[in-house]
Amino acid sequence: MFKKWTRTTAIVESIVPQKRIALLAHDRRMNELVDWVERNFETLARHTLVCTRSMGRLVEEALYRSFSGLGGSVVLSPGVLLLRPRALGGHRELAELIAEGAIDLLIWFGDAVSPSALVRIARVRNIPIACNRPAADALISSARLETPRAAARSRHKAPEGDSPWRGPNRQAPLF
Repeated sequence: MFKKWTRTTAIVESIVPQKRIALLAHDRRMNELVDWVERNFETLARHTLVCTRSMGRLVEEALYRSFSGLGGSVVLSPGVLLLRPRALGGHRELAELIAEGAIDLLIWFGDAVSPSALVRIARVRNIPIACNRPAADALISSARLETPRAAARSRHKAPEGDSPWRGPNRQAPLF
């Protein structure tokens, strides 16, 4: 789904710290996420955004409004990767990207009552998660966002080897 890794890709990613940020919102909180994107469009412009189709279209429109308000003085344009619609497996497709390690940050404005399976997968993969505006603001202004992908990935790998959850008669917990 993403571009094939080459030596040139590694050099470019070390110069331009581009992250893959997944943006997702529950139906009742889509407007809140769109407002957040409009406020942080300059930072988000340096990164690739991954969204389901309906959320991605709203994000693209918000970014277009924000960029057009600057009078065309911005050189960078954000890349928005549109996945399938949620009803046609968009969440499953995003979950696969998270499990593969292709997502660096998850911004999920969801329903507080029922946590998403995406959040559980991101927790297992040690991917930073923001579930509300203050957390999203903290993550987007973090110094980790400016580190190259390879360096950030090597420092935040999921632990391997012995785990307190696994043993001869134990299985990993289902989150």
